[in-house]
Amino acid sequence: MSEVNKYISQHKQSQCWDKLTELNMEIIEYKDFCDDAEKMVDFYKLSKEEFLESYSYITEQEYILTQLNGVKHGI
Repeated sequence: MSEVNKYISQHKQSQCWDKLTELNMEIIEYKDFCDDAEKMVDFYKLSKEEFLESYSYITEQEYILTQLNGVKHGI
């Protein structure tokens, strides 16, 4: 089981579950960008819409996964 799927299984009762299900994150594997310092600066500086426009190759699913993992790891 992938790390994303493990995390989703553990947090099915969370407020984010509906959004995760809607975005099919449990079916497709996505990667966060928590380890990319430059993107993380922009992540906290820009709105979600601005960020996704600036990094057009990053999906909304990856953005949300980064948000979830950032909270999980205190980033």
